[in-house]
Amino acid sequence: MTTNYTKWDKNYSETALPHVRFGMGWKKEIPYIYGRIQVQFKTLDIMANEGVNADSTYDSSGISVVRPITKHFSKDPVYFLYNGTFGLEYTVMNTLSLRFGLPVGGSYDVSSDVSRFAFGCGLNLMHKKLSIDFSYLTHELAGTYQIGISYRWKSYSGQ
Repeated sequence: MTTNYTKWDKNYSETALPHVRFGMGWKKEIPYIYGRIQVQFKTLDIMANEGVNADSTYDSSGISVVRPITKHFSKDPVYFLYNGTFGLEYTVMNTLSLRFGLPVGGSYDVSSDVSRFAFGCGLNLMHKKLSIDFSYLTHELAGTYQIGISYRWKSYSGQ
């Protein structure tokens, strides 16, 4: 669970609702290729209607029309469980990770779903103390790059 706080100026600020998602995953070590494969699924954000704000439909003349919608977990929990994102990650020798993500389900136009995907990579250095991550997310308007650098002060012994 995380939240965002934005301070626009000394008189105006905003606090967003926390993000709450459900997820599950599967991981398999594959020694003969020196790595592991992970498959993950996470639901939409059940607090903030993440990614579910428009629906493509067709009017009586067959023209595609986008209309705003609002989905709430309390009223339609099944919708949030069947829609979300799938992710695939391949990690080599606990050092280099290659990632790919794809949205599934939803009431989006199929052509826009196909064009929305994400890919990236991560690099663990200094016995996992220093991590560098890069990702690229596609969108109908323009792609987005994300870069993250993290440092752990204490040693991390988990996988």
